[in-house]
Amino acid sequence: KLEFEKAAMYRDRITAVEKTLEKQLVVSSHFRDQDVVGTHEVDENLALAVLFIRGGRMVGSRGYVFKDQQSGSMEVVRAFIQQYYEQDRAIPDEILIREPLAEQELLAEWLTDLKGKRVGLRVAKRGAGRQLLAMAARNAANHLLSELERATDPIPALENLRERLELQSFPHRLECVD
Repeated sequence: KLEFEKAAMYRDRITAVEKTLEKQLVVSSHFRDQDVVGTHEVDENLALAVLFIRGGRMVGSRGYVFKDQQSGSMEVVRAFIQQYYEQDRAIPDEILIREPLAEQELLAEWLTDLKGKRVGLRVAKRGAGRQLLAMAARNAANHLLSELERATDPIPALENLRERLELQSFPHRLECVD
């Protein structure tokens, strides 16, 4: 039918899908299951991000925000690890943290008992582990920033958006595609 534009569109879509499927971030050459716990603090607010590494590939992450914290960040990390893995979650072979925890060996033994296989609780000081911790800390910072922004008044931001997009009224819904 000589529909070249339509054929080009389908070609581009197929190429995009193929690239997405082949691009999985390899973050570790150890090919073991790891969780990486990063933190970021602003005033008395603490964000914690967990990166999930399975078989050397990052398969996801999750962020948590703890507001008005009176405890130190590593105390919160310790309590988080206890509560998080106690809830019948998949326990990795190793958990990376930025600083030593109080009773770290005891916590590692407890995780080992839960999993039925040795679980390492390790402070990453250099190399790929340190880079993963930095990535987790950035994720935690972004998560905290978005959480704090959500708590602020949206009207000035909506007014700015309305002006920049030359809209007649405030947008009631935003749809974003990544």
